[in-house]
Amino acid sequence: MLKPGEYGDIHYPPIQFGDIISSVKFNQGMPPASPVTPIPVVAELYSAVNYGGRKLIIFEDVDNLGTYSAYDNLTSSVKVFAGPNYTPGDKIRLYDTFSGSGAYIELEPGEYPDLAKSHTFANKTSSTRFIKA
Repeated sequence: MLKPGEYGDIHYPPIQFGDIISSVKFNQGMPPASPVTPIPVVAELYSAVNYGGRKLIIFEDVDNLGTYSAYDNLTSSVKVFAGPNYTPGDKIRLYDTFSGSGAYIELEPGEYPDLAKSHTFANKTSSTRFIKA
């Protein structure tokens, strides 16, 4: 097998194929990338009120914030922004259990400085889902 590089003449050392090559297959390169999932909204989750503490930026569904980023049950404030594929009514759901189940709140683009006061949902988020209108 030849390694990547240039081979001026394969009939002489170090290769010495002579006239015995009957076929050649070139590496087809990398497989095509997976299609990009639409991003309706982008959310910044904060571990403290008023956007303090640790920050986690998410733009896709997360089944378990604990294994995703050690962020289970830490969200106290949130900023939600319109994503590149936003249409009015798109939002994020924050769930109190894993895999997008259990009780949830829905947040459209905006700022939510204290989830305990605005939604009685502080330090409860375990998974997320992005909802298209």
